Amino acid sequence: EFANIALWFYKEGNLDLAQTLYDIYIDKIKVTAAKEKLLSDLANIARQFAYKDQAQNDPLYAEKIFKEMEEIGGKDIFSEELIYLRGFNLEKIKEYPQAQGVYLDLIKLYPENVRIDEVTFKIGVIQTYVLRDIEKGKVYFEKLAQKQTQGPQVFSSLYQLGLINQWQGDFVKAKDYYNQLIGKLAH
Repeated sequence: EFANIALWFYKEGNLDLAQTLYDIYIDKIKVTAAKEKLLSDLANIARQFAYKDQAQNDPLYAEKIFKEMEEIGGKDIFSEELIYLRGFNLEKIKEYPQAQGVYLDLIKLYPENVRIDEVTFKIGVIQTYVLRDIEKGKVYFEKLAQKQTQGPQVFSSLYQLGLINQWQGDFVKAKDYYNQLIGKLAH
């Protein structure tokens, strides 16, 4: 009943009351529910509150639920979708180092995931511009730049590498990356 009422408050836009009721619900099911049911319910609550464009959300509350899930079941209980959602959620609340760690877990656990290029690019951006480690960031941009496939992250990585080398004063390398970008865009 607590979960149903919490969901109703969520749908009505009263996130504070929804969260309070979900917290009561979680405390109750921690004691009574099987671990699988508890983790499934927590995942659904986290999905509900995780960052979404133009929708009700509270990414801080979602991260609280993600942490609770990790405490109960460890990192291994997260699906590919939940790992990405958590990383994206952390990114949106500007917890960039934590987001990078989650994205690295995603790459490690699911190297063939559909968002591999997006996640690799985001790691490069975080490493370069947030953590200020340009050389490590360039490694991720290079991985994408070397791909034969076309895609926004491949193009963006070539552009980033051009910018970084231009900023570092290596105009020959910068020009090479820009030319590679133009070449890929022309095909």
